Amino acid sequence: MIIPQKIRQFFSTNLLLKALSLFLAILLWFYISQRGQESFTMNVPIIVNHIPSSVELERASPTHVLVTFTAPPGLYQQLKDQDLSVRIRADSIPTGTRRVLISPSMITLPPGIHIQRITPKLVSLHLVRTIIRILPVELEYYGQLTVPLDRFRITVSPDTIKVQGDAAILNKMRSLRIPPIDLKKITRRHSEQFVIPLTTREGSGYQILEPEKVTVTIIPIQHR
Repeated sequence: MIIPQKIRQFFSTNLLLKALSLFLAILLWFYISQRGQESFTMNVPIIVNHIPSSVELERASPTHVLVTFTAPPGLYQQLKDQDLSVRIRADSIPTGTRRVLISPSMITLPPGIHIQRITPKLVSLHLVRTIIRILPVELEYYGQLTVPLDRFRITVSPDTIKVQGDAAILNKMRSLRIPPIDLKKITRRHSEQFVIPLTTREGSGYQILEPEKVTVTIIPIQHR
């Protein structure tokens, strides 16, 4: 058995020298593999897509992450010219506030470019279940009127508003208040008409779908 004996001699002699040679070879390979690589960091936006029609993204925090890339020289400009983004699918995320781990697979990159680090690694998403409701218009007033309102005939056109938003909020609402009417503009001598634009308050949890405005007509009732 000459061959096995030679193999045993190879592994049993000059062990320190062979170990040092292996270490230097690994070190040389690592140096060569990293040579010519450049590292750079970019601010990349987070895009949440595939949101179901009955779900709304109320907020995402943060809206951007810092991503550090490594690539051969010359590819930085190619990457810079691309429309990079972190894309998170929402169709498999339950409603509520959820923390999602950002993975490199959420960023599409050209060949030869690698992701070294993502900061932060977690994004907080707040998803709510949405519904559509039709609510009656609720009138509001301010100022002083010299005669009671029951001496006027008041009409609203249209008298309902179509809204969409957080189901937990809309299910508690019985009507929708519109901007108030100045009572000082109402007199017993003639009719008044107010065209009131409808706007959604920021942070209300819903949005007005239609109409864009309502018309309030106030007509004095003539007593005989």
